[in-house]
Amino acid sequence: MISIVVPTYNEEKNIERCLRAIVNQTIPRDQMEIIVVDGNSKDRTREIASQYADIVMIQTSEGVGGARNDGFRAAKYDIVATTDADCEPSEKWVESILNRF
Repeated sequence: MISIVVPTYNEEKNIERCLRAIVNQTIPRDQMEIIVVDGNSKDRTREIASQYADIVMIQTSEGVGGARNDGFRAAKYDIVATTDADCEPSEKWVESILNRF
């Protein structure tokens, strides 16, 4: 139903809180795909992300916009949302997006 793209770079202190909030959305987990696009972090960002995300990939494009675009290209669903790794989406965030379609 929805792919969620999270660009990261050295977000070891934030990524787990963000991804946990995404996993705990009001819609079933099997109706969303979580894609973390990492800008070659030097910390444990990818290791932590791999515990929650369906895809953890290394960024190939430049900048945070490039990371989002890399994630959009990898997405399997037509509806795609993005959030930053230091955000903690509310539990109805994905539901509110899907209600618009």
